[in-house]
Amino acid sequence: MEVDLERVKEECNQYRGKCSNLQRDIQVSQSYLQKMSTDTNSVNEQQSYLKDRVRNLEGDLERALREKTDAVCEVRRLSTAKEQLEKPLSDLKITQMQVKGDSQTVGATAHRL
Repeated sequence: MEVDLERVKEECNQYRGKCSNLQRDIQVSQSYLQKMSTDTNSVNEQQSYLKDRVRNLEGDLERALREKTDAVCEVRRLSTAKEQLEKPLSDLKITQMQVKGDSQTVGATAHRL
């Protein structure tokens, strides 16, 4: 009977050890699951932030493209205006040189007389 009692005590101690091991395993598993949950929340927050950032950058890009198109149109308009102003200016310079040449000819003729 004492041998049976010792064997039962040993078995009881073994079961206590197994229970302790199982409790530690459960705690480790819970800790791991909690860490995974935290990491998942962190990843979700980062994804949300990055999606917002991409959306903002896309909006900035659209604005920049519109501004570029507007600038190109303004450059074309100003180039056309410049060309339209250069023609009369060129004609005026030619006329001025002709007048200057005529006045020098008149001056030389007057000097000869």
